[in-house]
Amino acid sequence: METVKTKINQVDQELDVKLNQLYEEAFESQYITVEALEGNDRLHFFDVEDEIDYRIQLNHVRSKYSKSMAGKSKPPLPKGALCPICIENVGSEGKENLKHLPIELEGEPFFLQLTPFPLYHHHFVLISEAHRPMEVSLNSFQKQLTFLDRMPNYTVCSNSDREGAGASILSHLHYQVFKSLRLPIFDTKPIIEKQLGDVCYTLCKYPMTVIKICTKSRFQLEVSLSRVLELWRKETTENTCNTVLRIHEGQYEAYLVLRNAAFNTPSKLLKYKYEGIGVIEACGEGILPTPEGDEASQINKDIREEGKAILKGILKSINPLNSEDALSFFDEIVS
Repeated sequence: METVKTKINQVDQELDVKLNQLYEEAFESQYITVEALEGNDRLHFFDVEDEIDYRIQLNHVRSKYSKSMAGKSKPPLPKGALCPICIENVGSEGKENLKHLPIELEGEPFFLQLTPFPLYHHHFVLISEAHRPMEVSLNSFQKQLTFLDRMPNYTVCSNSDREGAGASILSHLHYQVFKSLRLPIFDTKPIIEKQLGDVCYTLCKYPMTVIKICTKSRFQLEVSLSRVLELWRKETTENTCNTVLRIHEGQYEAYLVLRNAAFNTPSKLLKYKYEGIGVIEACGEGILPTPEGDEASQINKDIREEGKAILKGILKSINPLNSEDALSFFDEIVS
């Protein structure tokens, strides 16, 4: 198996140019606006204990759009589309400015499109052309890694395949990819780590249970990801994970954030975030709506002054393992 060291600087230039063009054209057509990227508050909260710079986005732009659509019926899906991200939506009525870029992953047709509410610059959605469910599996890992091999300057993120555990559009397989993305989770320190052959496993110091896997071998990474997933689902198939894959300092890095839908945001914190917690939030950047209603002023004050405690409180509440069980699970992985 060719190691990533021989590929690290080999960005697929043709694909990179096409993605840059798609991004620039989205601004020209007003599918994405400058406000969509600059109109949100981006707050930073350094945590001395974890040595992580936690972040929160107050997503005013999306909240403003949602408010404008309140009470209006959603437009019908175009003919043949089964959900809002099916390929039939591209260029349909009301989405004339939505463009896409076809790509093949592991012999399966996918396509890339931009989201009108990007969290960061060059925020693309990588979507299966076939309408089929989300999955967390070896096959899914392989598809993400194939994209990463072509675009090592991107980070690939995946929500889970279980309702209520960091899944967005559960019915249609898709990933989120970002150019030059840095997430708070990348700065986690080890609680314990162990080198097994060419693979380094780390249990990260973080409010959630995060298993980090580093290796130069894609084959070894696939084996390791499959092993962790198999062990995590041994007790119940409802166990799942959010995943982040990137190439960093000459090797693959994979972050598996363990999830189970039985662990939810507590009621006292729902006033800050009532929607589910997706992969980006699980990685340390809360995406919160604009505070509204009678408590809006106080909620806004709370977020700005106590944002770190709010975000860490949410993450701790959705963590399916306590510290002792997380250590036991890690021991099982590396045994």
